[in-house]
Amino acid sequence: MDNLRRDEYAIDALELKALSVPSALLFLLGVECDAALCIATVGTKRKVSLKFPLLGEQARKLLELCGARLNLKCVHSDAFSTLEGVGTLPVLRYVDFLPGQLHMDEVLASLGISKPRTQPTAVSGSANTFTASFIDYAPYVNDDPFVDLSNGQGFCMTLERGVSLATHSHLIAIRFKSGKGNSSENIRQFQRYCGWNTFDLRFDDEGPKCATGVVVMPSVQDAMDLFEKYEDEDSDDDDADALKFSIRPVAPLVAVPFVEDAQLRKFRQSHWSYVLDFWNTFPKTRHCVMVSNLYEKATLPEVIKLFEGLSITDSALVEDASPFRRRRAFVTFSDDSTCREALGMDGKNTHGKALRIQAAPPFVDASRRGALVRSRSPSPSPLITPAMKSGRSPSPIPDLALPAAVSPAQKFSSTELPPAKPLAAAKGKTPKVSPAMPPAQASAQKTPLVSPQPTPPACHCCSSCTRKACRRQRKHCT
Repeated sequence: MDNLRRDEYAIDALELKALSVPSALLFLLGVECDAALCIATVGTKRKVSLKFPLLGEQARKLLELCGARLNLKCVHSDAFSTLEGVGTLPVLRYVDFLPGQLHMDEVLASLGISKPRTQPTAVSGSANTFTASFIDYAPYVNDDPFVDLSNGQGFCMTLERGVSLATHSHLIAIRFKSGKGNSSENIRQFQRYCGWNTFDLRFDDEGPKCATGVVVMPSVQDAMDLFEKYEDEDSDDDDADALKFSIRPVAPLVAVPFVEDAQLRKFRQSHWSYVLDFWNTFPKTRHCVMVSNLYEKATLPEVIKLFEGLSITDSALVEDASPFRRRRAFVTFSDDSTCREALGMDGKNTHGKALRIQAAPPFVDASRRGALVRSRSPSPSPLITPAMKSGRSPSPIPDLALPAAVSPAQKFSSTELPPAKPLAAAKGKTPKVSPAMPPAQASAQKTPLVSPQPTPPACHCCSSCTRKACRRQRKHCT
């Protein structure tokens, strides 16, 4: 256990705060993408020099933190700042610290970058010197864009865009006991254990004996479910010995951004024009809200009934890919005032669950929401089920079109692995496993891996966090 390097994947608390404020998030993503493009161009064995314009004090601090993640030294002068050295790409991108599995292009689009650059801007006459140009860095000449880092207003601005606040709580550090030499069997056992058909596993070394990495879970709740199951079985020596891996949280004591519900409601009342401005620049989610923390087996008509009296133009009920098949609804309203009234119902209690009603995430396509259970079109046609449609399975939206070296993610699915051998039962005990299924069949699976437990009301340390999770890691929300 001691060899599990948990903090290797963590970032500074200041970086978490910056990733939770739109203006600072844009700056960090711009720096990271500029540097990643340069490193991908010159390679990881040659020195690179990336020049930035004159920056304010706060921007310089963030530039230094970002440079440290990329193994680049930050040098400041009166005219410009430079990142230089032999760069290496981190296991996790900044976007990976935002729960919700948003793609880079989706986050950038929500920040106003619709056509990101795919090539660095080289300085004439030099093969390894570049000028930072992924975003416009002119606004960061002073600290005005970072004013909201010192209060909760910036966090509210992020949530109102449908983007979660940054955290480590959905990240799982993993160590395979037998090393990477038997990676297929290791990954297969983890896939059976967690009950996910696909998962995002990043190994932290390209060598053949690599045994450690990090799993990026879609939400904090998904990570907490797995930790609770692991802790229950880890207390039993027989069950623990049967597992070929060990897992631990990433940086559990690092404080994360947090917003109280009352503060978010107050912000919406005072800055509703900000939400409208965002919808004007990102109309894909205009008037659309996401209803989550639904009770088990909630139906679309039941969800729509919650908004009785409000004009609805479109709605859909989806299931996520977790073993619990949690359901969420996406409801689009007819106008600004109606949508605002719907958002004001956040926290409404029904069937013993406090519903979360928030601005919909900036997904580039409806298929990114989850497996469709039922939908209702704008026309007065009957409810539509997946069986009525063409049968086409949703395809994932590709991430930002950068060189392959920029994104080291490895997606593992049950269909990519060789035929599985039965897990050995420990002293007569039969492990509870879920049979592997192709991703196309995931939406048809209705039997959860374990019995779902009621989820307490959520808070805003991230969009999916529960108060139970916060109590387990109470320093997060203080």
